[in-house]
Amino acid sequence: MPVSIFSQNKLADTSLVQFYIERSKEFKGSNLDSTLYYADLALNLSNTINYQIGEIKSLNEIGNVYLALFDFKNALKYYKDVSLKSQKIDYKKGIAAANSNIGFLYALRNENRIALDYLSKALPIFEKINDTSNIVKTSLVISGTYLELNLDSALFYSQKGYHLAIMQNNESAVGMACF
Repeated sequence: MPVSIFSQNKLADTSLVQFYIERSKEFKGSNLDSTLYYADLALNLSNTINYQIGEIKSLNEIGNVYLALFDFKNALKYYKDVSLKSQKIDYKKGIAAANSNIGFLYALRNENRIALDYLSKALPIFEKINDTSNIVKTSLVISGTYLELNLDSALFYSQKGYHLAIMQNNESAVGMACF
């Protein structure tokens, strides 16, 4: 495990954790080994300096790697860990992210009723903390899940995601909403 050159300064160490997490995200679409490498660095340093938010974000990124590999069992394990640790410190964004990711995982497995349970827990939290990017994503996943179930609610959530995506000038989300 690399030791921070800033070991005497927790603020610098937490910044390094954030750097590792952001670096991990940069590789998400192109190199999952690098994504995992940087997420592990962030997790190890977070544990060393007892930085709980960094630990939660790192675990979430590791879960995302397993989800991208369609290793649902390990992804679920990490997302549930994110949920428990977030609840322990009342970290709303972590709670919502865990629920959203677990919901997305179940949607990928066509376990749509379970997916909707988790997604419908995530959305109001994202709304409460005004996380518009995740409101868009979660609304669109809910819409797609309702569509799979042939329920009319799909249109409501698709329109919600579409309008927020327009406000954010998020072209890829606009395209997803227009499926």
